[in-house]
Amino acid sequence: MLSPPGKLLESSYVTRNQPADSLAVPPFSIVLETENLSVTEIAGLEESLDSLAQQSPSPAQANEVLIIESGDTPAGVLDHIRRKYPWVQVVFIADDIDYYDAKMAGARRATGEVVVYADSDCIYESNWLRSMLAPFQAYPDIQIVGGETAIRGNGPYAVANAISFFFDGHSYGQDLYTSSTYFFNNVAFRRQFLLDNPTDQNVPLYRGHCVLHTRQLREKGVEIWRQPGARAHHAPPHGLFNFFWRYLLIGRDNALLRTLLPPSASTPARRGRGTQFEKLFRRIKARVAARPLSALWLPVALPIAASSLVLVWAGDAISRSRPDYLLHTFQRLASREQ
Repeated sequence: MLSPPGKLLESSYVTRNQPADSLAVPPFSIVLETENLSVTEIAGLEESLDSLAQQSPSPAQANEVLIIESGDTPAGVLDHIRRKYPWVQVVFIADDIDYYDAKMAGARRATGEVVVYADSDCIYESNWLRSMLAPFQAYPDIQIVGGETAIRGNGPYAVANAISFFFDGHSYGQDLYTSSTYFFNNVAFRRQFLLDNPTDQNVPLYRGHCVLHTRQLREKGVEIWRQPGARAHHAPPHGLFNFFWRYLLIGRDNALLRTLLPPSASTPARRGRGTQFEKLFRRIKARVAARPLSALWLPVALPIAASSLVLVWAGDAISRSRPDYLLHTFQRLASREQ
């Protein structure tokens, strides 16, 4: 059992009186992939790197900062990135490698004791990297630390996605806590642990591998820690096409995960529309508490959020009888969009 995580506030957090640069961190690598750029804006990559450039410790102190490039970034953009961020290394991989394969390719190429994962469609707060690394320095038995990710933006579309997408948002807590999940856009692993316990690539999911991975880790007795000080801001789905398909594919993954992850004693089954509405209302309450002006957007945001739930349920229903149909159709249409 780990020491009480609250003690970390006194020894390793940036938010205490110690200067940030005086706080030791383990040797680390940072990994981003570009596969996500197939469903978001190309400008997001530079915004993400700009936020990394503001971190302490500096990304220049990393063993390496790897961009795992799968053919989604124009050559001119890559040349610009190399000039602007000299600490970046671009690693080229096959263009048919998916999101999770790209993540694992980064772990195999990295050399840091800890590998920190970011995404090309996320912006990271200035204390993100220090907050992510601090627990590994303080507790040698910690193997995985996830941050907290929220949908960014203030208009009705952003608010709608904030209350209906994957992420629970920012708790603004102070202490580490255990969790049942993590997201690969905002997580760090001890590198050797991840190589010894990789995500399973031989499953037909779109973005549900983290759910499967966390179940496997928890069944091995591994604690998944979350760090509320490591805050990321994720772009909402870009455009109507991506909004429509992202929520349909969430429903598809939900249907497949029920067959891959039957209920266990540690993860009892809770599903259905009631559970979805409970989550929706909990997130509305949290969003309005954190940003009271969000309440002004709710009359427009709630119908958008409701449509996203309808898409999730539709994707779930379709995939019960035709599990491959939606993913294959999306991949075909997305290739035309590019």
